Amino acid sequence: MAEASHWQLCLLDDEALLAHSIEIHTALYQQLLQRGDWDESLIPSYNPAMPIVTHSFRHMDDWRIFLLLTPWMLARLLLPKRDPGLPLPSEQQNDDTLMLLGPLLEVELLGQRQKAHLHYHPLLGHYLIQPLIQSLHKYSDADAVLSAWSTIVDTRDTLVRKHNRRCEWQQDVSRREMFSSLLRSRSHEPKMLSGV
Repeated sequence: MAEASHWQLCLLDDEALLAHSIEIHTALYQQLLQRGDWDESLIPSYNPAMPIVTHSFRHMDDWRIFLLLTPWMLARLLLPKRDPGLPLPSEQQNDDTLMLLGPLLEVELLGQRQKAHLHYHPLLGHYLIQPLIQSLHKYSDADAVLSAWSTIVDTRDTLVRKHNRRCEWQQDVSRREMFSSLLRSRSHEPKMLSGV
């Protein structure tokens, strides 16, 4: 399978991008329902009462990122502002077949090695999807799903901060932190190092 990097980019402005994302995923859902491909034995965790909405749109580095809630998952969508130089499988370069999840890629994103599913749509270009919550049957509405995700993020952030403060191997302390700690210890104030 030959691979090349020829990402087609989304040329829509931010507002149109979000509106079309909802329309595209609504059409996908309707197609699955009409074809009879969608039943609880195939995806037992979907919630037909869940709306299709976007949330938390932002620009980060060379990406436009937002959450997309559908009846089958809460996911993060990442659309590049420029060709990220990531290889595209040849069969996926212009494949606009509607699907729940495209091929899984392992990529360097936002300074970390991450996994994401590659997708393509003529209006959105090539983009990545990272499923976040796939068992939506236990949630009553969109607010409950987004609240659950917020709790997961808060817990993760708390653990990261806690880990960084207790990390024995961390030798690199900025001059500012070092000197502010020395000054505080002289005045008997508690020492507080800022997080990394």
